Amino acid sequence: MPVPPLEGWVRDRTAAYDPGFVSADPRFVHAHVTALGPFVDVLDDELDDDVASRVAAVAAQVEPFPYRLARVATFPNGIVHLAPERPGRSPCSPPCSSRSSPTTRPTPGSSRPSHT
Repeated sequence: MPVPPLEGWVRDRTAAYDPGFVSADPRFVHAHVTALGPFVDVLDDELDDDVASRVAAVAAQVEPFPYRLARVATFPNGIVHLAPERPGRSPCSPPCSSRSSPTTRPTPGSSRPSHT
């Protein structure tokens, strides 16, 4: 999900620390919220209505839950993110944060991550 109010800040920070990940494509979203899963092992041109319907059916089985994106954190590789926190639960401790380090990175010129 794009986060338009943060686009300029995220793009500028990315340009300063990792210019290879700055896209000139105006459709590319640098500031975004990533939903992890469900994954489908298909190429971009194979993401048709049938695949989208199957993914939507899996996602619909997940009950919504409250969360806040109020704490800025940094993964060990330097990627800045808003750490999700669930009301009534303690925030994730640093060891948890390092285990949750992302394994995908946005590909310049694309709105989709590439697996690393």
